[in-house]
Amino acid sequence: MKNTIDKLIKEKEEITERLKKINTVINGIQELCSHTKEDGKSAIEYEGSASHKDYYKCTICGYKSWR
Repeated sequence: MKNTIDKLIKEKEEITERLKKINTVINGIQELCSHTKEDGKSAIEYEGSASHKDYYKCTICGYKSWR
């Protein structure tokens, strides 16, 4: 059983490292996005609200923000 757990922990660490790299790439692409549609209008659309915050999402790159 210890061997199985050790293998799973190693796999989890590798997956976590890969996920960090993927998130870095996604964030970089979202920073480059103009969040503007071809017609010049904003691509940021209202997603919903919770408590005192309104949530928005870019329809181009998926960037999420709240106000």
